[in-house]
Amino acid sequence: MSGAHSPSDTAVFVDHSGRRARLLMVVGIVAGTLLIGCMAILIGGAFTGTSITAIG
Repeated sequence: MSGAHSPSDTAVFVDHSGRRARLLMVVGIVAGTLLIGCMAILIGGAFTGTSITAIG
């Protein structure tokens, strides 16, 4: 093994184009927006009085 590289010497995967980083950023922004929307609905529902009217 004199000429072989050890696994710690070389990177396994390098994303030179930045495509993966952009994809993860878009996914993170969409997920964060959805979570903020769900939180707003839950908090709004907790502070509003709900009433159910029974018919008949």
